[in-house]
Amino acid sequence: MVRCELGQSKDCPFFYKLENSMPIYQYKNEETSEVTDHFMSIADMEQFELDNPHMKKIIHAPAIGDAMRLGVRKIDDGFNDILKTVKKNNPGSTIRDK
Repeated sequence: MVRCELGQSKDCPFFYKLENSMPIYQYKNEETSEVTDHFMSIADMEQFELDNPHMKKIIHAPAIGDAMRLGVRKIDDGFNDILKTVKKNNPGSTIRDK
């Protein structure tokens, strides 16, 4: 279960205060196996790790990617129609419709 830090909304971790954007670090408590999200600056994160040796940072790959290329979202049929029209009206075009 994920617990909120720094007085965020009851709906946390899905609600974030954008005006106070900070990196989100996820830690696992080695004593209880509880996983928590922490919103803090890099300097605060370094101090947090010194003050809490029982908390181990969980390293994740960055969430960078195109939802269409990753297959998370399907390309709209209307967009496919536009690609077909462009291809038809431009002989020798290398555009491929999806």
